[in-house]
Amino acid sequence: MFSHESAAALWNLPVLPQMVGGVEPAPVAHVVEPWRGGGSSTASLRVHSSTTAPNVVERDGRCLTSLADTVLALARDRSWVAGVAAADAALRKRTVTREELFERLADFRGASGVRKASRVIAFADPRAASAGESVSRARMHELGLAPPELQKQFDDATGPIGLVDFWWSKQRLVGEFDGRMKYRVGGIVDYRAVEQRVWEEKRREDRLRATGVLVTRWTWAEAMDLQRFLAHLTAAGVPRL
Repeated sequence: MFSHESAAALWNLPVLPQMVGGVEPAPVAHVVEPWRGGGSSTASLRVHSSTTAPNVVERDGRCLTSLADTVLALARDRSWVAGVAAADAALRKRTVTREELFERLADFRGASGVRKASRVIAFADPRAASAGESVSRARMHELGLAPPELQKQFDDATGPIGLVDFWWSKQRLVGEFDGRMKYRVGGIVDYRAVEQRVWEEKRREDRLRATGVLVTRWTWAEAMDLQRFLAHLTAAGVPRL
């Protein structure tokens, strides 16, 4: 049955690259076989073992670990950032609850990574609207930066401006994660012309700044580089705790 990143892809959860020496390895299929030692793994197939029988579901003719088990596998076995991104997305989809994740995690008592997974579940927040936002706030936590408010609504005299990704009230600072997806020509639901999207985003930021707040933006390049992200946010005025 598919597990880890393979199950996450089938559940439409974010899958972050596992960088090795700064290089992303070739794709590997992940499966789990209870009580096996993973000895049959190959260069393109990773067989995981589990002393706790996985909960299995079928989607599109494929057997894979349940949504909760998939989130917990990433939270236990992968990085803090990868776990948070998966947990945020699962809660955002409203197909699993925080209580259900904690309840299932209790079945893995004594297994490696359980304590880390518990922290991931407690930290997870369905208000993170994208994988980029999840990675960003997980990085902020890793770096010991002041936690922002998520999805803060802003208005001006003409009406609603909209929600911002991150808001630090003491610093009067708005933080926005900029993924390239919003500016793509195809493959997204937004059918407006790219130049229209760019123009409206500019006007939105102009209105935000006119309310007297500061705005800082970053991309995947900053969010995935811990020191670069730290330098960017501290330069913008985000304090370390």
